[in-house]
Amino acid sequence: MEVRFAQDPDLLLLHSDARLVDAQGRSLNCSMFEALQMTAQEKHAIHDGRAFEVVMRRSFVTGATAALRREVIALALPIAADWIHDEWIAAVVSAVGKMDFVDAPLIDYRQHGGNQIGARKRTLAMKWQDLILPRGKFLADEAMRLRRLEMFLMQASFFDGAARAAQVRHKRAHFERRVAIGRLPRYRRATPVLREARAGDYRRYGTGARSMLRDLLRHD
Repeated sequence: MEVRFAQDPDLLLLHSDARLVDAQGRSLNCSMFEALQMTAQEKHAIHDGRAFEVVMRRSFVTGATAALRREVIALALPIAADWIHDEWIAAVVSAVGKMDFVDAPLIDYRQHGGNQIGARKRTLAMKWQDLILPRGKFLADEAMRLRRLEMFLMQASFFDGAARAAQVRHKRAHFERRVAIGRLPRYRRATPVLREARAGDYRRYGTGARSMLRDLLRHD
């Protein structure tokens, strides 16, 4: 990682994959990127300097795997309320400059039952439960977090902050509309869900068809 920073003076943050292990250090036969289900398209976008596109979809940086330049501290602090530190730093760095990753597990990430966040490979049962979970509060809370990022970028002095803030505002509006969809009876959700799909926002800010199914099936 030190070599990568030396080779690229524009690189602000570099992170890596991690091998998931149990409390005794035994491999769980899954890496962090596999647990996050990072796609080849997302990896290509990050390598291509378009990490902000991926950040607008989901969190993917594990702080324990990350290294950053000292100037990032001045850029990213203070960390906004309700944001995890590595998630916030990744959002700010991807908005202002270049970040990348090493597509190899450089650390072991131990899962011991007391992890603050943790990670594991998702089963089909977990994916089904995820589709029907109540999400109204989560989406509303996410919209509030996005508002904090939007305000931070609007007030920031770095180049293109206003344009990045506008992108965050667009995602926030999509989440607010999803909150409203969840308040409708299920039989009335198809039309607004299709409207968001035609605009491309489920793909741009979520998991595409899976996010659509969540809004159609979930109960708030």
